[in-house]
Amino acid sequence: MVTSPAHVLMITNQDKDKYLDLLAYLEERGYEMIIENDWGASIERVQDQVFNVIVLDTSVKGIDIPQAIHIFRNFDPNVKIIVKTHNSTRQLESEIRKEKIYYYHIDSFDSNDLKLAIRSAIEQPSKYNEVPR
Repeated sequence: MVTSPAHVLMITNQDKDKYLDLLAYLEERGYEMIIENDWGASIERVQDQVFNVIVLDTSVKGIDIPQAIHIFRNFDPNVKIIVKTHNSTRQLESEIRKEKIYYYHIDSFDSNDLKLAIRSAIEQPSKYNEVPR
């Protein structure tokens, strides 16, 4: 169990209102979630703050997701990364899974799926040991 407040960074270009339920869910458990819609701001944020989990939305343009994973892992090799996508393809999923992410979320899944994935990532001991999905 997490003893200090856990921090989640979500990088998405979707409206923050879409995530009010997720924000409330995490807040109820004492977790803080910050939403950024820009890669540059996200990278600056990771330089200044430690995050337990980073959620990357594949719809954000401007950087390759595998490249983004490498950048974030350079700051913290133990950060758990969840990649979410609205349009999954076998090629995209295969490419992203090569990066040993914590979880691959498809938006068409129940929204509880993402909540549980984030909670699980926070509550598992921090080590560079990803779970298969």
